[in-house]
Amino acid sequence: MEDIRLATSIFFEQNSQLKNIAQTEFSNLTRTKQGLVTMKAFDEHLRQRQPECLSSNLAAELDANNDGYLTFEDFLVYRYLFQTRPVCRHCKAIVKLVFYTCLECFAGKLKERTYDLCPMCYLGNKFSHPHKQFTNNYAVVNNIRKPPKDVPMVGKVAMAVGVGVSANALGTEVIDAFLPGAGN
Repeated sequence: MEDIRLATSIFFEQNSQLKNIAQTEFSNLTRTKQGLVTMKAFDEHLRQRQPECLSSNLAAELDANNDGYLTFEDFLVYRYLFQTRPVCRHCKAIVKLVFYTCLECFAGKLKERTYDLCPMCYLGNKFSHPHKQFTNNYAVVNNIRKPPKDVPMVGKVAMAVGVGVSANALGTEVIDAFLPGAGN
């Protein structure tokens, strides 16, 4: 969680308007005399603000000093996670690091919510989804910028997973852009 805390600090350092919004949200929560938020108050807030998330132990994970209360810095981590991470479509937990995204949903429906899974649900095959091609978020981010600019998004996504998508789904011109002659 230390890497996430560092990323949170950088994120809000670069986004002061979002930090101000988070400060207002934090101020509206029921707090102790010391200005801290109880786990119960946070859990109620989470159920209201993020009803799709069923992370039952998130408050405890956010509590950096394990005193049973959340500071504003702890609360910023919550805001950062929900600003930058998906909720697993199967177990409904917020994904903190690696997540697996359906390539067809990602490439074909960018304006709609993608189908994302946490590692436990993906690797345990604990989900039901019509598409079979998934990749992790790091593969997409690290490789999506490398293909030629004239390759369609589905081709860029295919490159992100090392050409793990069939030629039928991509078309021979996309396959040929990455592996000349392989799309024939």
